[in-house]
Amino acid sequence: MYTFREREPQNLPFVEPFLFDDPTWVSNRLSEILPIPMRARQKLMELMDASARIDVVHHYMQHHQLL
Repeated sequence: MYTFREREPQNLPFVEPFLFDDPTWVSNRLSEILPIPMRARQKLMELMDASARIDVVHHYMQHHQLL
């Protein structure tokens, strides 16, 4: 398994700095790259609570077997 830094820069889904310990950053990045309709993406990004956004993203990923 590759880490982000081992991959070619043009193939990374995010730009540095990677803030994997920041739930707001993580939930925003996941919301950006999930294969969901734009309207659903907008609703996710409008959630003010990062933990709520992560919960929704986690449920979506489990439901669609992305985990």
